Amino acid sequence: MQGLSACVVLLLVLLYRGSVAQIPTACADRQSLEQMTCCPVTADGVCGEDAGRGECASVNFDRHSNDTTNVRVNWPHYYTRICKCSGNFGGYDCSRCKYGYYGPDCAARAIIPRKPVREFSEEEWREFIAIVRMTKTWETDYSVVLEERVPGTADLVMTNISLYDLWVWFHHYAGKDGVDLFSPDYIDYAHIGPAFFTWHRWFHIFLENEIQAMLEAMGREDYYKFRLPYWDWRREIQTSYGLPSEELFSFSRFGETRNVSNSPVVFGDLVGDWNAVCHATPEICNP
Repeated sequence: MQGLSACVVLLLVLLYRGSVAQIPTACADRQSLEQMTCCPVTADGVCGEDAGRGECASVNFDRHSNDTTNVRVNWPHYYTRICKCSGNFGGYDCSRCKYGYYGPDCAARAIIPRKPVREFSEEEWREFIAIVRMTKTWETDYSVVLEERVPGTADLVMTNISLYDLWVWFHHYAGKDGVDLFSPDYIDYAHIGPAFFTWHRWFHIFLENEIQAMLEAMGREDYYKFRLPYWDWRREIQTSYGLPSEELFSFSRFGETRNVSNSPVVFGDLVGDWNAVCHATPEICNP
């Protein structure tokens, strides 16, 4: 993976009793945008209403009074009606279960502790790397906005995106710089504030949910057991530079960095053959 810098990325979520978004592809058509409605029709009717999973409901969000060009300030503004899910149902169309539940009626509870990444066996490492690599090519149910030609309208340029790239794009969009560094628009919506911990927790839960959905679509019966591991860096053996000195960043784990023609390149089983967006930048990548 060439040009690895701190190019990580957003969670633009539209959160309303289990509805999540950037923009669900099912609601990315011009009609949905013009009507400002994201209430997809499923096998159980609109928002699963026929099966009691949810309903199409109006939603109102507080708006900032300041005149701003930063679309994140008044997000979301594309829809005024979205799916409101009932009980343990979730997803943008209420066809899924909310976090921590599974089964056809979302009645089963999955309480599975996360495992420290240091305690992974070789088999668990191989499976984890294989699953993460699948996310790089697995197309999601979401589209991302490439361009908003006329702010606040349906005149958008969008594209479908892989699960891993969506996760990366989420973080980028939330944390990227504003247009004017000296205006109120210059806000990092993911860091440097009270939302840091809660936002990143939801950010990772989103990825975990999407990976579970991917595994379910692939036919794995134990899809609901997937959990992202955690890294307790308090247990690290520190070098004089304050960095871990052990094997986490090795070829068979998260990858090792080498300098090639004065540019950092990551070699390894996980991302060694992936391309990077930002190349050889001394600052945090902010495309």
